[in-house]
Amino acid sequence: MLYHHLSHLRGVTTTSWLDSKHSFSFGRYYNPNFIDFGKLKVINEDVIAPMSGFPPHSHNNMEILTYVTKGTLTHKDSLGNSSNIMPGEIQIMSAGQGIMHSEYNNSPTESVHLLQIWISPNMKNLIPSYQQKKIDFRKNELILIASSNSQRSAVMINQDVSVYVGFLSNAEIEFSNKKENSWLQMIKGEANLNGIKLSQGDGIGIIQEEIVTIEATNETEFLLFSNL
Repeated sequence: MLYHHLSHLRGVTTTSWLDSKHSFSFGRYYNPNFIDFGKLKVINEDVIAPMSGFPPHSHNNMEILTYVTKGTLTHKDSLGNSSNIMPGEIQIMSAGQGIMHSEYNNSPTESVHLLQIWISPNMKNLIPSYQQKKIDFRKNELILIASSNSQRSAVMINQDVSVYVGFLSNAEIEFSNKKENSWLQMIKGEANLNGIKLSQGDGIGIIQEEIVTIEATNETEFLLFSNL
C-alpha cells in the first residue's frame, strides 16, 4: 500500500525570515491524514533568510535530525556544542531529558535550505547527546546516514530506524522493505516509485510493500526512512 503526499498539500508557515513546509501536522497546521507516520513525527522543509534563525528554545524526548541542502546552518546548544552544518553532512541531536539549542544563518546574502526531521526515541529521558558526520557520497545507491548501531558515516539514533539518502542519476535501484513501513521524502528532481511519479517535495508512505523500485530519469535526491 502506498500513500502519496503531494508537495503542494503540505502545511505552510511563513514569517519575515522563515519559509517552512510541513509534511506532517505541526504547529498550527493539522492534517488528520498525515499526523505522523509511525515513529516519524516531523519532516519540515525550512528556508531561513540571511542573518536570521531560530533563537534558543528547548526540546525533550525526541531524536532530531538536520539535513542541509544549501548554505550553512550554525548550531549551538546547552551541552556546549557549537558547529556549522553544511550540505554533505548529517547532524543529530538526541534531546532526551531536555536540551536548549539555537539554529542560525550567519550569511549576509545566502539563504539556508534544510530538512529537519523528528523521530520518537525508544526510551524516554535519555541523556542528551549530539553527533555530526560527513556523508559517504556515492551515486545510484542507498547511503546509510542514521542507524541504531554505530556506523562509519552514519550518526547513531536512539530508535530502531534506518535513514538513507539517495542520489540517483538516470538509474534504478531496489529496496527490500521486508513488510515493514517506510517513508520516502523527495528533495530534488523526479522519480517513479512502484509506478507512482514523485516530484520535488513529495512524500510517500510505504506500507508492507516487500520490494520498492525507485527509478530516476534525471538528477534526483531523496531521504528514505525504514522500519517505521
